[in-house]
Amino acid sequence: MNEKAVELFDPDCLDSLIRQIMDNLGPVKLSEFNIQPYEVPEDYIVKDIKVELSVFERQIRAAIEPVTQKAEDMGYSGNLFTALYEAVLNAFQHGNKSDENKKIILAYKITDQSAEFAIMDEGGIIDPLFIGYILRFRGNKHLNSFVSFYDFGNREKPQSNNGSGTHFIHIYADSVKYYKSPAGGTVVHLTATKEAQ
Repeated sequence: MNEKAVELFDPDCLDSLIRQIMDNLGPVKLSEFNIQPYEVPEDYIVKDIKVELSVFERQIRAAIEPVTQKAEDMGYSGNLFTALYEAVLNAFQHGNKSDENKKIILAYKITDQSAEFAIMDEGGIIDPLFIGYILRFRGNKHLNSFVSFYDFGNREKPQSNNGSGTHFIHIYADSVKYYKSPAGGTVVHLTATKEAQ
């Protein structure tokens, strides 16, 4: 094995091929890609979440607390609150760019077998570095060490954001998948099972 060689697809290595390609890409607009969108299953409960910039954290908590309480009452971990809160917060801050006029939709189904949540924004623009960041989670690298999005991207961390929400989503949900919405926005789908807790 060559210890000095750079693995081409290592998202953690700033010199890797994948990182260099991501660094040279512009924002990825989901509406420009012909990808089959996510459709909310008919047996999901659908809830619109309205947030205002001045009180968005409180409004997000109020919108998701009844949902996560129902899951907890059915035996799911209380950590689902953190995963769901961070997913909705990311939809507002990053997907909708903190635009109060854009909608966030929470669709969910909680049964004895699984708790499933789909969080949809109206943004649909993905930072190319986020693709590499997600690859870290797909390779389970997040289990070995915490790396915020801003540390991963070698970017200055803004005061208003820690870049840790996606990490918490992946830690506290058993499955996290990303889709395009019918309107071209982003859908984050979380699944939790009692067996994995």
